[in-house]
Amino acid sequence: MTIPPLPDDAKTPEELFAQVDHYIDQVHEIIDRRDFLELRGLDDFVEYLCGRIVTMSEDEAKKYAPQLTGLWGDMNELQQRLEGARDTVRDDIDKLNKQAAATKAYKKKET
Repeated sequence: MTIPPLPDDAKTPEELFAQVDHYIDQVHEIIDRRDFLELRGLDDFVEYLCGRIVTMSEDEAKKYAPQLTGLWGDMNELQQRLEGARDTVRDDIDKLNKQAAATKAYKKKET
């Protein structure tokens, strides 16, 4: 999965929140399956979201405060899961390297 394209500026905040929620759900599913996740473009996407939030009027910010707070929590949870997945991959690679070294050493001993 890749980062979704930047949303159209004409989208309403409700549509934007729905898109972000859907994206977060997709990423959680990918992490659960241990599939490859392409993060290229994530910085642009987050920058876009921040830009949209900053341009909200005070009334809009108050109106959408619960969704923004929830989004903040969801993004933090997603960050923790991504870091955990990264650490799991790192551990798997380390184990494979150790197994390869042990196999190589064993083969040398046999000959």
